[in-house]
Amino acid sequence: MMEYLESNKDIKTGRLTRRHPVTGEQLDMAQTRERSFTNPSTLIDILDTVQNLGWHDSNTDYFIDHGERNQTNLIFITLSGGGILELGGVSYKLTPNTMTIIPNNVDTAYYTDPQEEHWEFYWMHLRGVNVSNILRRMYQNHVYLIPLESPERYTQIFEDILNTPLTGSKMTLFNSRCLSELMHLFV
Repeated sequence: MMEYLESNKDIKTGRLTRRHPVTGEQLDMAQTRERSFTNPSTLIDILDTVQNLGWHDSNTDYFIDHGERNQTNLIFITLSGGGILELGGVSYKLTPNTMTIIPNNVDTAYYTDPQEEHWEFYWMHLRGVNVSNILRRMYQNHVYLIPLESPERYTQIFEDILNTPLTGSKMTLFNSRCLSELMHLFV
């Protein structure tokens, strides 16, 4: 797998770019909306938390290679177009109205499906004891792709977290509640 380096997010324009490792060319990979959270250390060990999340509408230049460095669990919800997930040496096609669960510390890369013009999706890095236990059970059963009957219920949770005006402990508690709701929806 080829690793693309030097990620650049332009908040003003909402663009995600990355430098190609061979040519050095700056590639415009996606339209993006993102949010990262700093959770109070007193709550990190007792709550499931969202580290960061966002929405991408990516083009065919979009490619992310985490290798085995990804410390958090990761969830995608594909809205339109399609992506490819390479997880532990196995490829999965990511299609609209599916949730994808990616375990932490597993060799992982994902990119826009070459047969598609774009891949529109929400993504969320999350951590915590409860969420890790739920996802671990799914991983053990090799459940990585979950068809969604009502994707708007899931995407509303992502939008709620992206747009919350809360800060500090109130924000952490709100995000934990939203994450718990998300887990209940697909379990």
